[in-house]
Amino acid sequence: MKMINSPKYLHCLLYFVVLFILASNTTTYAIKILRTARVRIINELSDNKILEAHCRSGGDDRGSHYILAHESYEFKFTTMYSPDSKFHCQIWDLKAFRDISFIGYNIRDDKLIKDICGDIHICEWFANINGLYVHNVKTGEYIFMYKWEDIQSLGNTNITPQAAISPKTI
Repeated sequence: MKMINSPKYLHCLLYFVVLFILASNTTTYAIKILRTARVRIINELSDNKILEAHCRSGGDDRGSHYILAHESYEFKFTTMYSPDSKFHCQIWDLKAFRDISFIGYNIRDDKLIKDICGDIHICEWFANINGLYVHNVKTGEYIFMYKWEDIQSLGNTNITPQAAISPKTI
């Protein structure tokens, strides 16, 4: 029997041993960074209002998206490439001049990820006339999270709505 002493094979063996050790504890942070996650924002505003949404995480800026009534915007990402995945989102109800800033996804927030978004890592956010709700995949309930804030001035928002910069026809 031939013994393999190549550094390449030892490096691979070490990698799999470390991966096995980390995988043996399912609550480990390392397991969470090997996921594909999704953020979905659903417009449930009345009167056919258009919702503008903008999410970003560090250098990963998802841009502005206009969501028609009863429609949704969704994006996905692999947490392996961003172990500190934390998406800051902001939505605007432009007809009512109000907005909500929120964390759409935070890999380090165990309550949000494990208890609400679930093992499938889909964080669903529903905007309606009262504010923003998150869908609890385990119970099927919608949990009220944030209320609408009046837009006093565009300088107070984290992300300026695109409609305020250059109006678009939708």
